[in-house]
Amino acid sequence: MPAFRSHLEVLVAQELDEHGIDWDYEKPVILPNGPAVRYLPDFTINSADQALHLPRWVEAKPQQFLYDLRDVLGVTRRHGERFSGEIQHENVNSKDLQNLLVQELWKPKRLAELTGESVLVVGTVGGTSSLSIEMCADSIRFSRNHPFVNWLGLQKAKERQRKQLQYEAEAAERQRVWKEQQELNRQAIKRQVRETLQFKHLGPTKWSKGCFGCNTFVYASTGSLRKVEFTNGSNEWRVLCSNCCHQQH
Repeated sequence: MPAFRSHLEVLVAQELDEHGIDWDYEKPVILPNGPAVRYLPDFTINSADQALHLPRWVEAKPQQFLYDLRDVLGVTRRHGERFSGEIQHENVNSKDLQNLLVQELWKPKRLAELTGESVLVVGTVGGTSSLSIEMCADSIRFSRNHPFVNWLGLQKAKERQRKQLQYEAEAAERQRVWKEQQELNRQAIKRQVRETLQFKHLGPTKWSKGCFGCNTFVYASTGSLRKVEFTNGSNEWRVLCSNCCHQQH
């Protein structure tokens, strides 16, 4: 293990190892035209899971430095101290940061400007909503949900989403079972109504019609007109042929 300069760098290195990331410590940066950059970034990322959104370089600085830059640039005033998501601040360069005296944070910004690649500045790792800053060539991005810095929060969010999806699936299944039971109840009521019909004789038929009992064609005045009373209180007129009339008796 390299001889780290702070306990925070040790924590960052451990977190990088936890994610199986290939990295180097204080590796010199060579510009395309040849000369090396005098500033040595803490960690150079050689390869990493894309889901972690890690740029080529990671710089470890005390969390208070990140808060100071956030406040100096007015992010807190516009978005609140506990803003969520990502906030991009433009129109500020490394020279501006140097003049603002924000504890050497102008250096990773300068590296981003020279190389055109971003530098992630972290004050902690493995949190839930810790502030991180990504120095880009033309902007500065403040975030409280970076997947590497806030890995624990990301996992908790995924677990909440999994439980929500499970709850919705179980609720949908309960709804399906309830509707199915309601339909079974309706069918049972229909069967009960059919089984408990009560016929009242109302004299001969006046029109030709199919028999209610067997569907045989019944000519006018040859069958029997009956009033059917259902168990729900409703009633309808029905025609029975002579055979069905006898069966009813």
